[in-house]
Amino acid sequence: MNNQTERIQNAINHIKTATDIDPWAMEIAVEALEKQIPQEPVYVAEDRYVKNMYAMFTQCPSCGYEIAPGDVFCLMCGQAIDWRKEDD
Repeated sequence: MNNQTERIQNAINHIKTATDIDPWAMEIAVEALEKQIPQEPVYVAEDRYVKNMYAMFTQCPSCGYEIAPGDVFCLMCGQAIDWRKEDD
């Protein structure tokens, strides 16, 4: 876990334990913070031809919206995208 992710997790934990925050506002704040933690895109094989080849496209892991390679955030929901593949 990198430093930025750790700071976001700490902020989320702090918000969740606060007693003077409206539950509705807390839910919105936590959801917004969680989307700032980069997630790996979902790779989907498609049965359509693009330039005489089968296409592989990527989807946002949060909302399923199709995202272009290299997009830093999902254009639909704002989820941060991490294009680095984790080593097994």
